[in-house]
Amino acid sequence: MGVSTKPKFPSILQELIESKGAIADSYVRTLHTDASCILEALVAELSEQAVLDALRSQGLAPDAYRSTLRSLVEIARARRGERLAARGE
Repeated sequence: MGVSTKPKFPSILQELIESKGAIADSYVRTLHTDASCILEALVAELSEQAVLDALRSQGLAPDAYRSTLRSLVEIARARRGERLAARGE
């Protein structure tokens, strides 16, 4: 049995972009940047278990995302540390 590469639903970001109708490419880029910042803040601040629990409550299989989540958390927390250091905090 193969794994489907087509998601059941469009990504939340794609749904947001489509809900805006005809928008400039620059606004689409802004939405991508904003979404990336939101994701980074969430994975840097929340515990890994909180994110896994959130995935589960969305009806997803959290273990399928664990490796990606750990990588995202590692990067986001390192970048948070760099930002705080740059601000002198």
